[in-house]
Amino acid sequence: MFSLTSLTSLDLGGNQLTSTFPSDILGMSSLSFLKLSSDELTGPLPSELGLLTSLIYVDLSENTWTGRIPTELGLLTALTHLDLSGNSLTGTIPSEMGLLVDIQWIELDSNLITGIVPSEFGGLTSMVEFNIRDTNISGNVDTLFCNSSAPNFAELRVSTHCLLGGSRYVDCSCCKVCCDDQVCCRSGDSSAICC
Repeated sequence: MFSLTSLTSLDLGGNQLTSTFPSDILGMSSLSFLKLSSDELTGPLPSELGLLTSLIYVDLSENTWTGRIPTELGLLTALTHLDLSGNSLTGTIPSEMGLLVDIQWIELDSNLITGIVPSEFGGLTSMVEFNIRDTNISGNVDTLFCNSSAPNFAELRVSTHCLLGGSRYVDCSCCKVCCDDQVCCRSGDSSAICC
């Protein structure tokens, strides 16, 4: 495709690209902004993505990525925005993502991921948006996100299936937005917000 090792920003979103992850991108060591959203890309996400340590913004949403979320994403310690939503990713959320100390936005919604939120996420005190709606994530995240020693979490919005009675349930008393299977949401103060 191309050899642009000094390129810092790449937006190929919405271009109906059809292939696996473009391997030439993995050589762009200066890349800080990567957007490959709303294309027709498929296959697993390469573990080598974790070698692009200058990345601050990654949007790989609305494709048909498969397989697990690479643990190597935890090496992207400058990352502030990660959007993997709207794919067919499986497995669990890697605990290594708890190393993303500057992360503010994590969008994992509309994937086939399972399990619980890793305890390492309790240290992500810069995070303001964590979206796990339409996944099979369950459990209690109060001890991770509702800890008074993490004051930045006062603005945290966890979008998830969190109403009792659903097949997927995440308990989060401090979450700002919780949604059920009908995409009827409530804020942390239990007032109804239906989208």
